[in-house]
Amino acid sequence: MVNSRAVMQSYRLYILDSLGDHIDDCVELRAHDDEAAVATAVQFTGRRPSELWRLDRRIRSFPTTAPLLAA
Repeated sequence: MVNSRAVMQSYRLYILDSLGDHIDDCVELRAHDDEAAVATAVQFTGRRPSELWRLDRRIRSFPTTAPLLAA
């Protein structure tokens, strides 16, 4: 008999520095699949680049939506 409840998978959303070179923070997420993880991760993205990972597999990169400031 197959369990009708899908197993939740662990994902990590790495929040990167403004240049996208270094990890500044990490948000741990749980979702049923990659699509659900992306939908959840979008809530945490925007001001800085970030990447969503499942173990050693990058699911998606999110570029920053903040405007670049002139130097």
